[in-house]
Amino acid sequence: LRATQLLAQLQAHFSIQLTQRELFAAPTIAQLADLIDQQDAPSVSTPPLGRRVYDDIIPLSFAQQRLWFLDQLEPGNAAYNIPLAISITGPLNRLALYQAMREIICRHETLRTTFQVQHGKPHQVIHKNPTVAIKIIELNRAPTTIPDAVVRSKIEEEIHHPFHLACGPLLRMFLLQTQSQVHIFVITLHHIISDGWSVGVLVQELNVLYNAFVQQLPAPLPALPIQYADFAYWQQESLYGIHLNDQQSYWVQQLHDATPYLNLPTDYPRPPVQSFEGTSCLFQMSEEFSQQLRAFSKQEGVTLFMTLLAALGIVLTRICEQDEIVVAAPIANRTHHEVTNLIGFFVNTLALRVALSGDLDGHTLLAQVHTTTLESYNHQDIPFIQVVEALKPPRDTSRSPFSQVFLTLQNVPIPEVQLKDLSVQPINLITEKTKADLSFTFLEHKEGLQLEIQYSTHLFSIGTIKRIQHQYRATLEYLVNYPEWKISHLWTQVSDTIQRTYE
Repeated sequence: LRATQLLAQLQAHFSIQLTQRELFAAPTIAQLADLIDQQDAPSVSTPPLGRRVYDDIIPLSFAQQRLWFLDQLEPGNAAYNIPLAISITGPLNRLALYQAMREIICRHETLRTTFQVQHGKPHQVIHKNPTVAIKIIELNRAPTTIPDAVVRSKIEEEIHHPFHLACGPLLRMFLLQTQSQVHIFVITLHHIISDGWSVGVLVQELNVLYNAFVQQLPAPLPALPIQYADFAYWQQESLYGIHLNDQQSYWVQQLHDATPYLNLPTDYPRPPVQSFEGTSCLFQMSEEFSQQLRAFSKQEGVTLFMTLLAALGIVLTRICEQDEIVVAAPIANRTHHEVTNLIGFFVNTLALRVALSGDLDGHTLLAQVHTTTLESYNHQDIPFIQVVEALKPPRDTSRSPFSQVFLTLQNVPIPEVQLKDLSVQPINLITEKTKADLSFTFLEHKEGLQLEIQYSTHLFSIGTIKRIQHQYRATLEYLVNYPEWKISHLWTQVSDTIQRTYE
């Protein structure tokens, strides 16, 4: 098990509050057991997370409330579409594919949920008998070969088509046949019913179910212990009172004097209302440097994510000319084993503050980031929107407070689609939407870390994004090789390196 998964399961099963540092300070199982025994009983008891009988009015989770509200402001915003596209070569069994997807939709109530308003409040509506359809287009029947640009255009049209939260469905399927033995299968979900982890769950279940149905075997998956609506009920009940106040107090203390907006130097004037138009660029790091980053992080007693955050903090404080910045970091927020294999919108956002006031060296900065990040993990239950509401920052319709820049490390890769007797390849999709000014997403690959920078095209040119990437890469290199340097000296060296690159 990965560290975060083990930590989550320990917390869920034993109701303990262990940090990763404490968890791995115990080198043996016996010592870990002693550590658990030494934990004080939780000061606040929360109701169990289990199945229940639903009322007529099923509440939204806190995360869903935020997306529902944003959809009311800008209905059909495709920035919250989550696409998955694969190329399938071989004798595809369309019936087995349909049966597999129908079974997944039947298993997960959230995939057949829409959102209605009653007495001025939104609520979930779970449809018992949803219409399950796969839209099929057979381009192979055309008299001439279809250009790749036409195929790509049809895929992009599909994944950017808006959803209607009240009418649904909020999952669409599209099968494009380009040759007799070549299909492209596209699944698009709205973020209000799914997240990145959920895509991995969907792929795993698709593999198992298709391979069973193509052999005319029964569905082999066990029943789910709970459904997403159970989680929404539980969250509404458990995150009130003392526990919520404790979490909220931490974030108010942490961010009360933090600047909610970054002074990012943009190429174009910021629009008066936030634009979601964007694109992304991919940058590949070598396996050698990726391994160097991992080894350095281990040596410093921090995670790879913390090293990436420290370096990004250096870059942002310098280009924004601010002593400190706040970076938004998505977190899976699946701290209960009951939701591990559940499709739904669980992800939360942590506002991580990086302060470089005074002339710190690399070691000190990493130690600061380590402490801040672990404390944030221990206060991850409260939804980000409630943190913002408690802080009451000045509103700005052109951007969101404490979340203009995102940093993500996806170290749990989405499993590969493996369908019986078929060759399946993922299709890389370049989104034309963005939820923030800048998003830095690191992906783990065999070839090394891959960095995807998603950016607002109404703010930045591609040249600026490439320069920021060069600054980020150079900062990581100097931080790894010279952690004893003062940050001011390190940045001088980075600036000189970038200057030589662009001469």
